Amino acid sequence: MGVNVEMEFLNMASDFLSCNKREIPRKLSTWEPLLCQLRKRLCSRGNKYVSLGGRIVLLNSVLNAIPIFYLSFLKMPTKVVRKIIGIQRNFLWGGKVGGRKIWWVKWSRVCSPWKEGGLEVRDIKLVNLSLLAKWRWRLLGEDDQVWKWVLKEKYGERVYGVMDGSSESWPSYASLWWKDLMALEVFRGVNSFNREVVRKVRNDISMKFWTNPWVGGLPLRVAFSRLYSLSTQKEAIVSELWVMVEGGGERRFLWRRDLFVWELGLVNDLLTCIGVFEEIGECDSWVWMLRRGVSFR
Repeated sequence: MGVNVEMEFLNMASDFLSCNKREIPRKLSTWEPLLCQLRKRLCSRGNKYVSLGGRIVLLNSVLNAIPIFYLSFLKMPTKVVRKIIGIQRNFLWGGKVGGRKIWWVKWSRVCSPWKEGGLEVRDIKLVNLSLLAKWRWRLLGEDDQVWKWVLKEKYGERVYGVMDGSSESWPSYASLWWKDLMALEVFRGVNSFNREVVRKVRNDISMKFWTNPWVGGLPLRVAFSRLYSLSTQKEAIVSELWVMVEGGGERRFLWRRDLFVWELGLVNDLLTCIGVFEEIGECDSWVWMLRRGVSFR
């Protein structure tokens, strides 16, 4: 991707690397090759006698054949999503070349699972957002790759953790790709990515006790805001608040004043919430909570 470079150099670089020059992702012309490929595959005259079940299979197989780079690196503009859904709808309900068809069922129902009365056709928008979310998940991984170094140097250490997607928290020079990545919470709903990611603490030397969401899905400074405001250990890591004593270990908090009786009740609730911290010699890991009782590492 050429930024602030002469067109002559950009042409020479693209020829040397055998790359095509494209417009910015927000323009429809960037997505026109993908739209043409969809029309070519779905609007073929050989498909006009395919049954409804066959059309559903073709719709999903054609989506799998789309260049994954488009969907995993660029966020689709709304007008492109609408055009793709229009092509899919015409093919599903018509099957013949040309002409607008009657759409008998709303598209959200068509994309629903079988058990919910749908046809399980893939929702192109959700596929796009899910592939973008994979970059957020990869940033949480333990592997040390060059692209992570680049993001760390540009945006800071916090790219390795659960990040706030608000535009005010990132510099104005952030790339369009990075802004789309951080705005996944806006696209899919409030806190839709962060609430599903949990840090499993084993023998931590970096997870902050109050500010990182390492238990319960929320930072403890949010869940126990009163205690956080009274703490003198706001930047402490998890293991620093666990003190070994005779017969085991215990949590040891430091407050800027003596707590009231009702605040001591909050401390008991906090201790119940976090449970017992045991150093078991394993590295911490991020876990994706698929559903209740099931997780993915």
